[in-house]
Amino acid sequence: MLVSGMLIAAGLHAQGDPAQGGEYYIHGIFNPTLSEARKVDVRPEPIDTILPERPVSYELLPVRFDPPARVDSIAPARLNIQSALPKLYHGFVKAGFGLYTTPIGELYYDQTRSRKNGYGIHLKHISSNGG
Repeated sequence: MLVSGMLIAAGLHAQGDPAQGGEYYIHGIFNPTLSEARKVDVRPEPIDTILPERPVSYELLPVRFDPPARVDSIAPARLNIQSALPKLYHGFVKAGFGLYTTPIGELYYDQTRSRKNGYGIHLKHISSNGG
């Protein structure tokens, strides 16, 4: 298939025969002339987009609407009284052991609620043996 493709491509020529009007020999003075050509007018034609004003006329009907005065009663507001905040603990420890001898340990130690200051510590260890 490759050989047949190469044989077909060898028989193809892009430019054809060079003697078929590709070369001209001029003896003497060359005076080229161009014949008159008709050009197409490609200028755009204006379209009038301004529309004439139409007079607007309408009539008012002498009708008056008196809506009924209605006062709706509003339900009383309810107060959301929340219970005391839950108790906070000082510390939290998390430990575990995973695949490939992977121990994990975490320690949190914080103060409880305070308006004056805040402190805490977070220690974490994770390691692996072969994973």
